[in-house]
Formats: sequence, structure tokens, C-alpha cells
Amino acid sequence: MVTQRDPLRLRPLLERDASVISQAFAEVGVHRPVRQFARYIAEQQQSIRQCWAALHDGTFAGYVTLHWNPLYPGIAGKGVPEIQDLNVLPAFRRLGIASRLLDRAEQSAATRAAFVAVGVGLHPGYNAAQRLYAERGYVPDGLGVTYEDRYVQEGELVRLDDELILHLTKSLRPVPAQGTLAQRLGTPPLSSPSGGSAGSSSSGGSAGSSSSGAGAGSSSSGGGAGSAGLDGSSAGGGRGAPRSSLLSDSMD
Repeated sequence: MVTQRDPLRLRPLLERDASVISQAFAEVGVHRPVRQFARYIAEQQQSIRQCWAALHDGTFAGYVTLHWNPLYPGIAGKGVPEIQDLNVLPAFRRLGIASRLLDRAEQSAATRAAFVAVGVGLHPGYNAAQRLYAERGYVPDGLGVTYEDRYVQEGELVRLDDELILHLTKSLRPVPAQGTLAQRLGTPPLSSPSGGSAGSSSSGGSAGSSSSGAGAGSSSSGGGAGSAGLDGSSAGGGRGAPRSSLLSDSMD
């Protein structure tokens, strides 16, 4: 019986990859500067971040990074790593590549942490990413949404762009043995950053009462279609490090 060859290979980012990845996005009209990936690689060398490239039959298809010391206030200093900047080029979507990249990031996170976090935008460009994370067991952290790494208060008007983020977490170990993320992080359950009861309005309504705010979310930093040769033979993160950037309803 002939074993089918797996065309997908994941490996750490290399210094020569920075220009190749940047060019892959430039070819589809998306600006992702070389310095962004050079920074990722430098942080990888300093053990601040881990980064993986996905190669499909030797051609660059996507990447993901895992930041060990994220600046998002909900988890900063709590020992919870954050998956950041997950991208799969449209030409390679619907091949399971996003899931494979997440598998690798979660496996690495599990060696040092009981939970892993991810931030996801809220506008339609993130619809596919939102579904993927929900299917993998990610849930909102219950602390609200942030804009430019600052919690948005009820009734506040903010721009609907990539900076408006909903933060999710996933338990990497059995929840009963580890407790909830709120318990682990010392966050009172059913509370918001502003101190109101869960489900209540900012005017101090009881739990379960309605709120006047409706959220909507963001994403324009992600990659588009196209590919560039990345066969291995040629060629921290808070602000400035995109979260997930999957701009397709069928990215996986």
C-alpha cells in the first residue's frame, strides 16, 4: 500500500524568510514590511516569541506566531502565551493549513502553560477566524473588547478597524483540574474591567439586564492570495503585532 506524501511542512521562521513573506503579501496588494518579520525572527532568537512558516510543496503558504509575554492587560504577567498574527494565503486555504499552524502553536504553549490566548477582530473579515477558534474550544475571556490595547467602555464610540479586538482563551489541560481561567488569573468571575456585574448595563442594572452597546469588529492587516518560493534552500508583542488576520470565509 502506497503512503500518500504530506505536501505540508511546518518549520521555524528563518532570517531569509522575512523578504520572501513580505513579497508574497506585496504581490497581492497587502503591505507587510520586511521589518515586521525581521522583528519576529529577532524575538524568536531571544525566546520571546516562536514563529512557524507553513510550506505547501515547498511554497510559502502561511505562518503563525506565539508570544510568551503578551502585553494585553487581561493576561500580561500571568504566564499565559498568546497566539498572534495567524495568516494563510487565500490560494492555500481550505487545505487545513490554519488548523495545522494552530495545532503547532497550541502544542508549544502546552509545554509551559495551562491556557493559551488569542485576539480576534470582530468585523466580517474575521468571520472565518471566529468560527475556527470557536470550533477549537476558544471562548471569550469575559473582560470585554479592546481598542489599541485599551478596554472599550459601554457607550463609547470607536472605529471599526483592526484595533478592535475580542480576546479569547482556551484551556490546554482538563478544566476541573486547573480551574477556570478567571480563577487562575485572579479575575473575579462575572465581572467586567469597569466593575459592573456580568450582563448588567453600565448604569448598575442587575445581572441579566440588557446593555445598550452592540459590538462589531475588525481586520485589514491580513494577507491576500498569492505565493512565493520558500523551499528552505533559497532565498514583544503587544501593539504592532497583529492578531489573527484571516480574511476569508474559507481560510482553513
